[in-house]
Amino acid sequence: MGKLIGQIFKEDFKSVILWLLLPFVSALIFMQLLDVFSDSPILGLGMVASFTLLTIGPLITLGIAAKNDNERFYNKNAAFYSALPLSSSSITGARLINFILMGLLIAVSTLLNYLFLICINSEGKNLGEILNSIANQLGKIGSSKLLIALLALFTIGLYLVNIIMLANTAGSTKLFGKKSKWAPIIIFLVLFFALGMLSSKIQASALGEYMYSSYNYGPTHVEVSKEVPSAAMALPIIINVVISAILYGLTYYFHDKKLSVN
Repeated sequence: MGKLIGQIFKEDFKSVILWLLLPFVSALIFMQLLDVFSDSPILGLGMVASFTLLTIGPLITLGIAAKNDNERFYNKNAAFYSALPLSSSSITGARLINFILMGLLIAVSTLLNYLFLICINSEGKNLGEILNSIANQLGKIGSSKLLIALLALFTIGLYLVNIIMLANTAGSTKLFGKKSKWAPIIIFLVLFFALGMLSSKIQASALGEYMYSSYNYGPTHVEVSKEVPSAAMALPIIINVVISAILYGLTYYFHDKKLSVN
């Protein structure tokens, strides 16, 4: 399985590296040009386009990784990868680990891009001062809350890539009728919005039980206080992990069933 992870990660890296670097490079070039030609409307539009790409770039790279996953296991290259002497569990696990690695690569690249742009636009401040300022702001949040926030972001990413995997796998079968190239996209959108609404309702209902309001009635003053314990803050993480596990199990089932039929 390790060789498979290395192979598919290398393929995806080659596919997305341009989208990870191009938005930052173009924004940097346009920023330098605007320092010289500050009144140019064309350069202004170019800068807007560059920052737009910088914002949506992570989504584009994730979309490319999803497309590669579909073509690799269920379309153009399916014959090669299906013939590998690997079990369905190994292939499904390799796909998940590859998506996690790609997600971490995208997150780190995006963070570095924005950090470099902040440094360039911060007059009179060096990188060390900027990092200290960011660290001070994060310190005010608290280590426990920061850890929960990072875990929440990770589980959101895990939840998203499992939807992508299931959409690609289920979309390659005739489960929903005649096979179509649009099936994975349709399944992804249905799962994304349906599960998003369901999990939001569950989380909102559960968190509502922990929240309280206290009112201090005065002539002109009303004070409202709301608190959420740390245990309740971990609830979205638990829900995301449970949903991800269910989606992963369904992905394995459909992939194994497809291999058995083939």
